This record gives sequence, structure tokens and C-alpha cells, in this order.
Amino acid sequence: MTYRDLTDTLSVGRSTEVRITIPEGATIADIDAILTRQGLIEGGEFRRCTVNCDFDLPYDSLEGFLYPSTYYENPDKFTVRDFITRLHNTLKTQIKPLQDEIDQSERTFEQIMIVASMVEREANLIEEMPIIAEIIWKRLDESIILGIDATTRYDLGDWKRPLTTADFQVDSPYNTRNRLGLPPTAISNPSLDAITAAVRPATTDYYYYLHDPRGQIHYGQTLADHQANKRKYLQ
Repeated sequence: MTYRDLTDTLSVGRSTEVRITIPEGATIADIDAILTRQGLIEGGEFRRCTVNCDFDLPYDSLEGFLYPSTYYENPDKFTVRDFITRLHNTLKTQIKPLQDEIDQSERTFEQIMIVASMVEREANLIEEMPIIAEIIWKRLDESIILGIDATTRYDLGDWKRPLTTADFQVDSPYNTRNRLGLPPTAISNPSLDAITAAVRPATTDYYYYLHDPRGQIHYGQTLADHQANKRKYLQ
């Protein structure tokens, strides 16, 4: 840059750029909607590029591998493909402190990110994350149904309305109420806290958890504990 270009850039700062805030736990569909509202893309363009653009990455889906944060982009130079690459590169930068543990883990990176994505959507507080991660891994290892509502909500594309019995009867790979194992993809793009929890789960005797209407979490060691918590906090 010339001296004039440099001084102009420093004085103007980011005034020519738009601020794009992607919240923790956002999905590809959520990011598409954010970019559409800001007039950077036509609706569906981001989502289609995650499927159709060639990124030469070893994942079945980019869901879960796009780091949620605040980004600044020049609208005149914005391209969907470059922005997706930037989100993924930011993820790689953020997880560098965990990379050795990820590489040495008996879990695949994709499994870790799927669990992190569920932890992100299930936990209300950061301190809950390592315990929820441990419960998920433990149930997975012991071939116990995960029973995670957030996977069904992801499949439905609705995070707010109360879930019904019919929702849990849907034959879907994301229905962890009636299918063993992990869902086929992540269900959100998790924060570093959620990823860390998936890599470094807690050590407890818990196998169950639920949140009461105020958002307070309650853990149980046995199914009887869990049913008692349901009666006490949800009825």
C-alpha cells in the first residue's frame, strides 16, 4: 500500500465494511438468513454453496465446521465461497490449542464436532458443557439411546415450539430418541467452549440430565433418578 492508502485505511477503519455476527450454535440455515437480511446474498445462496462448492474437505457436511464469531466484510468484494473458507479457517485457528488432543483422541474429528454441536444446543451454561459432553460420550460408548431433543429440533428446523410425541416418532437419522448413535452431521456450529468440552469431558457418575422450566439443569445417575427429576421439575 502507498503511504496515502495506508493513512486512509487507518483513518476510515472498517467504515466500508459490514459487521456480520454469527451467534454460537447457529446453523448453516441461520447463517444463510443472516447474510440474506444484510443484503449480501440471495436467500439460499450460502446454504447451496456449502453443498455444491468444492472445498476439498473430508467432511460429509460443513455443518459444525464454520466458526461462529463476528466478522467484517466489504460488500463490494464479498463472495459466498470466500466467506465459507474464512469461517472454516477461523475454526482451524481457534482449535489449535486442542489439536494435539484431537489428533490423539480415539474419536474422529467429525465425531468430536458432532458432539460439540449437540453440547452447544443442549447446555444453558458453559459449566454444564463438560458434563453434558461426558454423558453423551458415555451413552454412545455403552450403546444407550442418546435421546437428545436438539437433534430432532434441527431436523424440524424449529428451535422454539414445544415438541410433540409425533415429532419423536418420525423415522429420521436425526431422531436420537429411537436411533442409536450420533446423528449423521453436526446440528449447529459450536463455540470453542463446546468443542473444548467435547475434547475434555468431565468425569461423573451421571447418565441423564434435564432442564427445568427456569433453565436449571438436574442430573441423574440412573433412569429412576431421571424419572424422579421429571416428576419433580417438569410436572
